[in-house]
Amino acid sequence: MRTTFKYSLLAALLATPTVGAAEPSAYFGLTLIDPVEETRTADSYIVVDRGRIVAIGRGEPPATIAPARRHDFRGRYALPGLFDTHAHISIGPLVARRVDGRPVFDSRGNDSITGHAALMLLAHGVTTIRDPGGEASRLVAYRDAVAAGDLTGPEARVTGEIIHRSPFPVEGLIVPITDTSQVPALVRGQAETGVDFVKLYEGLTPDDLAAGIAEARRAGVGTIAHLSDVSWTRAAELGIDALVHAIPISPDLLPAERRAAYVASRRAGSYAFFEWYEQADLDAPEIGEMIRALARRRVHFDATMIAFQVAFWGDDSTVRDRDLPAAHPAFAESWRTRFRFDLGWQPSDYARAKAVWPKVLRLVRMLYEAGVPMTIGTDMNNPFVVPGASLAREMQLHAQAGIPNWAVLRMATSEAARALGMAQRTGRLRPGLEADIVFLSADPSVDLAAVAAPVGVLADGRFHDPAVLRARAAAVAAHGPAADCGDNCTPDSTIAALYDGVSAAPGAGWDRPRLRALFHSDARLVAAVPASSGTVASSLTVDGLLDSMELHYRATGFIEREYRRDVRVFGDLASVYSSFHASAGAGDQPSMRGLNHFQLLRTGGRWRIVSNLSLIEGNGWALPPRFEP
Repeated sequence: MRTTFKYSLLAALLATPTVGAAEPSAYFGLTLIDPVEETRTADSYIVVDRGRIVAIGRGEPPATIAPARRHDFRGRYALPGLFDTHAHISIGPLVARRVDGRPVFDSRGNDSITGHAALMLLAHGVTTIRDPGGEASRLVAYRDAVAAGDLTGPEARVTGEIIHRSPFPVEGLIVPITDTSQVPALVRGQAETGVDFVKLYEGLTPDDLAAGIAEARRAGVGTIAHLSDVSWTRAAELGIDALVHAIPISPDLLPAERRAAYVASRRAGSYAFFEWYEQADLDAPEIGEMIRALARRRVHFDATMIAFQVAFWGDDSTVRDRDLPAAHPAFAESWRTRFRFDLGWQPSDYARAKAVWPKVLRLVRMLYEAGVPMTIGTDMNNPFVVPGASLAREMQLHAQAGIPNWAVLRMATSEAARALGMAQRTGRLRPGLEADIVFLSADPSVDLAAVAAPVGVLADGRFHDPAVLRARAAAVAAHGPAADCGDNCTPDSTIAALYDGVSAAPGAGWDRPRLRALFHSDARLVAAVPASSGTVASSLTVDGLLDSMELHYRATGFIEREYRRDVRVFGDLASVYSSFHASAGAGDQPSMRGLNHFQLLRTGGRWRIVSNLSLIEGNGWALPPRFEP
């Protein structure tokens, strides 16, 4: 099932203001920057029509261009629109809570966070992103809304939830597995949702990784991996398409005599960011073999060095907080108070991390010099990594590693387009390609800092003023979900509140006012059970349901937990499919499973359930595979 979620909250602030010029427009007086040819062409013009570049030349633009559509950009530089190949646009701040005594983590975002990031990225010249991990339905919805012209933001290639051997799920980010046999179904489910890639994570075994890669190939989607114990060399041999983060922390990449001591002494968590580098010998055969394997098999790589720099210098606010004003306020507050990669680090840890930083830069340079395909990614919306501004920082870090400016510009434009399978559409300034262009006041081939301050951006031929985009982003962040909408701010929050509220411990009873507030006053609930003679249905009001639960489950308690959710929103209407299991008593073993189909209506700024049809498993009917846990 494909989600067609059209962001309903903040619609006026997020909607694309136009659908593209009806007549050709010319931008003249430019110096064109071509990172592929490594050329600068002064006194140039670009003609754009219906979202595409239709002509490029020197001197005055064609006389057929109407005067009102001739834009004087003398003294400016034109560069192909930038890519951030590691931008988490759908996630929200990490939140932890306890349910039934177990930790539960949630990283789901909302329209305010996604809209703010989209506008800030575009304001910094980022016209295309790859999101390597988030809520599949939300990411597909974002991608499709931008493609349809319904939302202002960078075009996107997206993944779904990260597949990981983790003891805990993270809602909106990570789906855990315990056995290799679970991987193919998860990959298939995400592919059916419409993702472009799947993300395989550091806790996986080689068999897990192989199963994910094989199923992704069958499903026609790409594979991205963030790995730890499985080496990059092994991942390349298994056929991975892309690797992320300049932390190849597998013990197998260390000299053989150092591996056992490293494994015995390493600490869990982010300490590996520097502890592995302390033991690594970048001139050892293991590293050479790894780099050759990546280059030979054309495995794409983005380093996200900015994410590690702000952690390694987490004790220095002049580095850590320099771009914090560009973050969404919810992230800024979270990073200051709750979640950071360097959480718990001591002064000695920061000193050790800074000491290995030159090795990080050197490894990135070695990968470039060996011909490994590289793009520019930031790990946006992870701690202190912000939309747009961090991309310019990342590009400058590549230059500090010793990579030429021209090569860095290619990584952020044409090489990224090639890596994402978009080179026939964008990534260069060429007639026939999409008009994705960033206008700058200085030459980025001389100083990459120039990309930090665009003076204009074209995305699919639509011109955007960065100052206006930043103002819109601030308004989106300030607006947020309505302050008085309670549990009913979004369809997702309403359904999550229902599952939370309908579960109760033995003898505790239910919060009737809270549950009633989730429903429209005329809501109807229908439960359907397959039977040999045909499906049998019965109908209840909300109060009827609560009365029945009081009668049957007050003494024993009742638990209902959601497996998976798929949301479609059309204006003020929402349709939600949600699989679940339920049980009487305090245990979590399901006594029944089923699929809910909710219809919601937004009135007075609140999303309320107007109906629910619940189909219970049995008599030959089972949950569809994509709704399995």
